[in-house]
Amino acid sequence: MRKALSRVLPRMMIGDWIFWAVIVLLGINLIWLGVLEEHAPLWVGWIIGGVLAFIILRYAPRVGEEGGEEE
Repeated sequence: MRKALSRVLPRMMIGDWIFWAVIVLLGINLIWLGVLEEHAPLWVGWIIGGVLAFIILRYAPRVGEEGGEEE
């Protein structure tokens, strides 16, 4: 999964990825609150946002990592 994400996402430091994970978590919840709350409770949005934030923090490419890129 990390190799697939490194093709799409830029290499950033861990602080940048923490920022984006929080933004994704809050963004998913705001979209959920505005659009989907009538159909499913808000805690479902928190779970989905938390899973996406975990994926971002766990598998996002970091600066200084070998990405297996061919030169």
